[in-house]
Amino acid sequence: MTEIELPNRYNPVFRDTPLGGQQVLLHFQNGYGASVVHSEYSYGVELAVIIWTSDSDYSITYDTPITDDVLGHLTPETLEEALTAIEALPFRTQNGRLTS
Repeated sequence: MTEIELPNRYNPVFRDTPLGGQQVLLHFQNGYGASVVHSEYSYGVELAVIIWTSDSDYSITYDTPITDDVLGHLTPETLEEALTAIEALPFRTQNGRLTS
């Protein structure tokens, strides 16, 4: 299985998935983040845009210009492009409303 490779600037948190794969969680200053997964059951290296609801909890969001689903079969280059786009999204407030 391919290892998920990310630049160190993202301070990734690596986890094993229950089904034998790997998950990486990223937390950006704008309140968004990314869950990057690779397992035998994922679409290759797969990314979901997430909203952090606390320091340790998150939910997947389907309403960003990045995607309305998950992004699958990502190469290192397309993964980096998606992460850069998530990091550039407008800031979220605590109540979930977008602010600039």
